[in-house]
Amino acid sequence: MPGLFKKISYTAFLLIFISCSEQAPIDNDDKITIAVTITPYKYLVQKIAEDYVNVVSSIPEGATPHHFEPTPKLIRSISSASYYFKVGRYMEFEDIWLQKLKGINKGMTVFDLSDSVSYSNNDPHIWLSPVKLKLISKNILNALTEILPGESTRFRNNYNHFVDSLETITKHLENSFANIDDKKKVLLVYHGSWKYFAEDFGFRQISIEEGSKSASAKEFKEILNVVRKSNVKVIFIDPQHSRQSAEVIAKDLKIVTDVINPLPDNLLENFYSIENKILAYYK
Repeated sequence: MPGLFKKISYTAFLLIFISCSEQAPIDNDDKITIAVTITPYKYLVQKIAEDYVNVVSSIPEGATPHHFEPTPKLIRSISSASYYFKVGRYMEFEDIWLQKLKGINKGMTVFDLSDSVSYSNNDPHIWLSPVKLKLISKNILNALTEILPGESTRFRNNYNHFVDSLETITKHLENSFANIDDKKKVLLVYHGSWKYFAEDFGFRQISIEEGSKSASAKEFKEILNVVRKSNVKVIFIDPQHSRQSAEVIAKDLKIVTDVINPLPDNLLENFYSIENKILAYYK
């Protein structure tokens, strides 16, 4: 998610963090607290752990990451967590957040959920790939089993159920997208969050902006050519960003904009939502 978190006020974060570090932790009903960075990972942990652990997300549901500043209550909750489940690589915000957390909570254990997950072009959005989600969820299972070995059977059953659901959705999407002409399988997005999802289903992602860098005049001309040749009808944008710039570009390209969410609170339902959006424009 290059650039997505860059505008967060780290100075404000540090001041709040230090002021809260000596306060009593929030009551968590004696359950183990696991902190994650973004809401999709809260969803994943809860699917496997159920209510055997408390899960708190550094970026709460519905928050806009590039304008978000954590509240004292949220920071107290995260700083008291026994474990942190890290997304993985290429997330500047997560690295800075973890560095500060470990400076205060030296007993916190960090699990990297990207173990064995492949990356390309420094793109961190691995949770948007159903294929990569299988590996991520397996890493969550392994971490939870290490933390609470007495619940390993329950966790494995939940993991198996989740993977079954994920495979069902994946096959469903493969069948749905198989009817789209390969020449038209271009996913035009404003921010480049969907590369791995696109690759899973035979699409080619073309982004107007990578990180905080917009396409050059030459690149925009190439995008225009692709839009015309592939009969692209929509630019997909993230709800976490302003759609004003995308609307201007869409007007120039004589197409429309629509929203797909890279930070959903329910990953599986979100895949169905994305399917419906894509099929609506690729008839």
